[in-house]
Amino acid sequence: MSLTQTAESLQETADELRSMLTQLAAARWSQTQQGAEPPRMLYGYAEAADALSVSAKQIERLAAAGYLETVPLGRRRLIPHSSLDELVKRLLAGEPIAL
Repeated sequence: MSLTQTAESLQETADELRSMLTQLAAARWSQTQQGAEPPRMLYGYAEAADALSVSAKQIERLAAAGYLETVPLGRRRLIPHSSLDELVKRLLAGEPIAL
């Protein structure tokens, strides 16, 4: 296998993994939306990470890159529910997220 074929194979694998993670996040998000309690209005980074099944560091990167809106509250920065919802919609639409 040539170097070019190996690179293409790795890219395909990365694309498949990205797709699978997007589907997993969407399914998890859908489950949280069907719960008995109404969704929270604001999430801390760790709570947003749990809701999307990603790491808190990934949430920090998404916020720093402008994919997630944050609002200040005291010394903390919180993520509005609507911003998480919008990110999931963008992922489901197949929009590439570059971090």
